[in-house]
Amino acid sequence: MVVMATADALLAEDQFVSEHLGAAVYRLMQVTRGDEALALLAAAPRPLMVEAKVPVADVATVAKLTALGFRVIDTGIQLDVPTSALRAVMPFRDRVPWRVRDAVPGDREAVERVTGDNLVTSRFHLDPQIGPERATRLKRVWVGNYFERRRGQRLLVAETDQGVGGFLLTLEKGTEGVIDLVGIDPLMRGMGVLGGLLRAWIDRAPVLRRLVVGTQVSNVRSLRAYNRLGFRVCGAAYALHYHA
Repeated sequence: MVVMATADALLAEDQFVSEHLGAAVYRLMQVTRGDEALALLAAAPRPLMVEAKVPVADVATVAKLTALGFRVIDTGIQLDVPTSALRAVMPFRDRVPWRVRDAVPGDREAVERVTGDNLVTSRFHLDPQIGPERATRLKRVWVGNYFERRRGQRLLVAETDQGVGGFLLTLEKGTEGVIDLVGIDPLMRGMGVLGGLLRAWIDRAPVLRRLVVGTQVSNVRSLRAYNRLGFRVCGAAYALHYHA
C-alpha cells in the first residue's frame, strides 16, 4: 500500500490490486471525507476504483458515500479466538484420511488451483464491475506470492493420497496470528481439515495467543466453520466500492 503524496493522506493506492485488476485501486483512508478524495482523483487516469470500509454502526457515513456513487458490496466480519480456547474445542485426531504439512515449492500449482476453485465469495467476486474471472486471477496471484517470498509467514497444506486439497496462508504479528487466506476442496469439507490446519499452525508457532480472521457475511459456510472452532465476532464493517 502506497499513500498518495497529499497533505492529508486521504487515499492510499494498492499497487498489487491495481496491477491485477487492470485499474488504479485506492483505499479511502478517511471515510468521512469521500467528497474531497474523489475531487483529488478527478483528473486521475481511468479506469479507477476506490474502496472504503465503514463500521456498521456508522450509517450516516454510508449514506454520504452512496450519495457520491459508492456502492455497498458486502459486509466484512472479523472474528477472533484465543489459541487456548481453540485447542480446547479441537481434540487431536490420529485417524483422519488427510495430513497437514508445510508447503514446498512444488505445491504452488495445487494451491493456486484450490484457490481458484473455492474462493468465490470475496468482495472482488461480488462486485459486478470486476467479475469472477479477474477476481479469481487476483486471488491466485495473492497466494502464489508466498512462493516468491512476497506474502505470508507460513503456508500449510492438507493432502490425501490424491494430492493437496486444502491450504492455510498466515500472517504473524507478535502474539497475534492472522488467517490471510484459506481454501478447502468440497471433497475434504466436513472432515475437520480447517481445525487440523489451525492446530498445525499453533503447534508450529507456540508464541501465538490470539487468531484473527476476516470473512464476509455472504460466506455463511465459512462463518459456521469458524464458529464451531470457537471463533467469535469482534468487528464488522461495510465494504464499499466506487468505480470511475
